[in-house]
Amino acid sequence: MRPAGKRPTTLAVLAKAGDSVAVAAVKDAELARMLVVSPISEDLDRIARGGSDAASLEYQQRQEAEELGKQLSFEEAIELLESLDGPPSGLFGPGCLEAFAAAVGCRAQTAAVLTRLTAGPLVGECALLAGLFQSEPAAVVAWVLDNITMPRIAVLGLTITGMLPEDQETTILDAIATVLITASASPTSSDGPDPLLAASTELTAVADALARHLAGSRRRSLTDRLERLAALGETVPAAAFPRVLSAVGQVLRPIRTQHAVAVDHPDIRRRLVAVLGRALAATDHDMLSDVQYDTAMGGLALAVAAPAEVGELLITRTLVDLPQVIPMEWHRLLADMDPADRTPVAEAFRVHIEQQRAAGTLTSRSEDTAHRLLTQLGGGTEQWIALVRELATGGPADRTRAAHIVRFSWRHPVWTEVVPDLLDAGLDEHTTNQLHEGLLMDNVDYALDDTTQAGLDTLKPLLNDSRAAVREFADEATRRLNSLPGL
Repeated sequence: MRPAGKRPTTLAVLAKAGDSVAVAAVKDAELARMLVVSPISEDLDRIARGGSDAASLEYQQRQEAEELGKQLSFEEAIELLESLDGPPSGLFGPGCLEAFAAAVGCRAQTAAVLTRLTAGPLVGECALLAGLFQSEPAAVVAWVLDNITMPRIAVLGLTITGMLPEDQETTILDAIATVLITASASPTSSDGPDPLLAASTELTAVADALARHLAGSRRRSLTDRLERLAALGETVPAAAFPRVLSAVGQVLRPIRTQHAVAVDHPDIRRRLVAVLGRALAATDHDMLSDVQYDTAMGGLALAVAAPAEVGELLITRTLVDLPQVIPMEWHRLLADMDPADRTPVAEAFRVHIEQQRAAGTLTSRSEDTAHRLLTQLGGGTEQWIALVRELATGGPADRTRAAHIVRFSWRHPVWTEVVPDLLDAGLDEHTTNQLHEGLLMDNVDYALDDTTQAGLDTLKPLLNDSRAAVREFADEATRRLNSLPGL
């Protein structure tokens, strides 16, 4: 046991201090090698603080791992890698495994490395292949292309494509795309208890890797990357949709940029939005499915880059009796978006609503859903405010629509501006109840106590309004809010 208050120490220091277990461990050559590849430095504070001290320690550990990779025979190195259960945590010797495996691959016989990689998975295999690529790039590319139908090797091949000339990268990307198209169109003949599931899992892994590569490939054109992602989304299993759409989001809205880039190719926009539609449909009737942040980010980037196409997708989904038109994660992200980014898709969706109203295809349920989604898309924008004001001064049907649209937006000043006039002009019981429900269901991100108090504050001016209908509504709404249980 370490004395209380003492800082953690390393295995070598413990051995030097005479710890019997540490002494035995240091004398074990196999364990010593393993600790070089996967060092367990217990000086966690030093690593966690970062800075030059931590960087120096990490550099020293990587150098030791690289030197070991140069010293061991290929057979010994592979035996060591095979003894590892998996790559070490990044906190313990970051990069040591990669440095070791790359050094082994760089000096080993080409045939020996490729034979072992073909045989099956190996901890550090990506770095091993990258090391071999440094000395034998042509042989590595040829091996990848010869074995591209093996999902694991397709994924391995993607790890070196960034080091290839662009034409060779294109060749590998095209080959992987062909493999995915062929595999998705053909039933699997694999053995095992659930070959279909196994094949789907393997295809998902390849699709994930390809999507990640396209998301990060800055030298390929925007059009090429989006076209490949569209094709990928048309062939992959449903489990890969989040990764594909995440990549779409990263391409359309790179890190540190304020707005999504424009997509000038209508066909690409249409295909990408169709992929989004497939992704949303995949979880329509699974209310317990995980919230897909990646899908939401990709979908909202598309809403900015392709507002007309996304608006059409959303009205199509609105007309179907679905548990939700858009996932809950979208609600939160939409609230954080720049109104200028939300305006085009909100306006496109509004136009579709009017077209469906004119055609008589909106039921009361779908129209209610459409009004709520319109507010989620365009709430607070100049166009949305203008629409609410225009409807609020219209006839009975328009006033009802104004109430439906604004009912969840009682935190916005336009609610206080138009709702009293709507109440005074006269609303049916159903619409009045919807205004009450809006005050109770504002936003799931707010704590209930905070929402209740904010609602009460919004109602205060209405309690003393000169119009009886307004006071009656405010009294009842206040009673309902006060009856809510506290948290």
